[in-house]
Amino acid sequence: MPRLFGRKYGKKQLLELVGDMTQLAGVRRAELVEGNERGADLIEVFNASGLCFSILPGRSLDIASAHYQGMSLCFRSNTGDVGPAFYEPQGYGWMRGFFGGLVTSCGMIFTGHPEVDHEEENEELGLHGRLSFIPAKSVATECNWEGEDYVVRVRGRMREAVVFGTNLELTREISTVLGEKCLRIHDQIENLSVDPSPLMFVYHTNPGLRNGWKTGRLGRKNIGWFNLHRKRRTMMYTYIVRLQMKRAMYRWRWLMMS
Repeated sequence: MPRLFGRKYGKKQLLELVGDMTQLAGVRRAELVEGNERGADLIEVFNASGLCFSILPGRSLDIASAHYQGMSLCFRSNTGDVGPAFYEPQGYGWMRGFFGGLVTSCGMIFTGHPEVDHEEENEELGLHGRLSFIPAKSVATECNWEGEDYVVRVRGRMREAVVFGTNLELTREISTVLGEKCLRIHDQIENLSVDPSPLMFVYHTNPGLRNGWKTGRLGRKNIGWFNLHRKRRTMMYTYIVRLQMKRAMYRWRWLMMS
């Protein structure tokens, strides 16, 4: 049951008070056409709780910005929301399209600093992998009542694939419930190849900090290591746990509180 403006409302009560639920929560889609932002596209999600955030379908459904009651929840870089066609995969070229935002996805084959994989035909691995610049397919938005909760969802699929090689697909759903001050990200990764595949994944979160707050460096005990392929090691934060490869499915939930 949504809690709005200091009190709780049932579904019937709200429908009696508003002409359309978009007065309180929903999504709006737009096209970005200026400069190198062309192709990123935009989905704006708003919630009467005061939470609103922007999702980029052209950038793996990453969350480019977020606000709560007018206050920014994340860092925004000077690059803007660069479209996928302007991706520079070599070396540190990834940084030319790093908008910051609440969540930038890194992976799915590599997440580290640029290097050359001498065990894989001297493949050049750029900073943080390709995922953030992969446009989403089958993008859908929906706003529905589920019992007494009004839920807003955005979903889509991103595939990182190469002939005779990797074929990983990420299915992502981002949702928020009317009246709540949080959003939820539900990611599922499937190996569509007949062979085992390396997997590396990082949620590059960039929260805004209040004046006087301090940041700390993660120690080894805060980082989980997973050997998913005999030729590579993978590093992920500990909230991504118990992953197993081959034709397995990877599921985890990640909750971002405002």
